[in-house]
Amino acid sequence: MEEDLAKLAEHLNLNKRQVDREIMRSITQVLRAASTLIAREVAKNTFVKVQIIKNRIKIFDREKSLAKKLSMLTFAVPAIIAGNYTVTKTGVRVNRKNIRGAFITTVDGKKHIFKRKGHARYPIEKIRVSVAEKAEHAFIGIESEIEEKFVKALERNLKIAGGLIKIGK
Repeated sequence: MEEDLAKLAEHLNLNKRQVDREIMRSITQVLRAASTLIAREVAKNTFVKVQIIKNRIKIFDREKSLAKKLSMLTFAVPAIIAGNYTVTKTGVRVNRKNIRGAFITTVDGKKHIFKRKGHARYPIEKIRVSVAEKAEHAFIGIESEIEEKFVKALERNLKIAGGLIKIGK
């Protein structure tokens, strides 16, 4: 791939600085698309909405490698923001999942879903949805697709920088 990249850069009369800039631009574009793909895959396996998961995926622009640029900020999502909720006779239903024995209460002005740990009034625990393991599986599943998209994006960005493709007017 490096030989092809060097030939294309030479053909387009691009210097090393321009090529490096286009590589970083391509990586960022591909990782934005990857974050959407990961969020969609995790949303299929959990009852959390895509946008909530996508907001918890961070792209680090300063890192040089693809693997270090993308990471999950938080691995557990509070169930109350996971989606639409309904109080039922047996507990709370959030999107498609029924949580038996759960109840909704307000803490510090925000609603949360809690569940009692025993039969007593206290202690109670906040219900959270863990998405870390599912996000790792989703990232591994789309790794080859990310590499293919990176090659296509890099070729396109180099051609734009070299003037072969015009954007806009």
